[in-house]
Amino acid sequence: MSLKLDHVGHVVHNIAEARKFYEERLGLVPKTTINHPISGSQTIFYPFDCMEIELIRPADLPDDVARQCLDQRGEGLFHLSFVPDDYNAEIQSWRDKGFSVMDVAFLKPEEIHGLWIEFIDASKLTPA
Repeated sequence: MSLKLDHVGHVVHNIAEARKFYEERLGLVPKTTINHPISGSQTIFYPFDCMEIELIRPADLPDDVARQCLDQRGEGLFHLSFVPDDYNAEIQSWRDKGFSVMDVAFLKPEEIHGLWIEFIDASKLTPA
């Protein structure tokens, strides 16, 4: 099995300020912006080299894992997201190794030295 790095998640308090850094300082152009009106969270995806950077302002909900990460560790790297060549086999392989894989295919940070690892089912990706 092989993994392709799809995107890196960066969690922030103020998405407008962080956006200035990515766009004005790094010269990146947003590909997708998602505002979630019910939860209040926002995400912006920036193409970068052969992957993307996901800028995240989490919801103000106690069960939002990005909010928990931001509150406990502050701004910074939230997760790495991979697309395996065989999604179901990859998930089962991690479970067979004793890792807890959440329903949305995240490995828990307690088991990965403080970092969330996400797996994406390539068959569910929309073409760019």
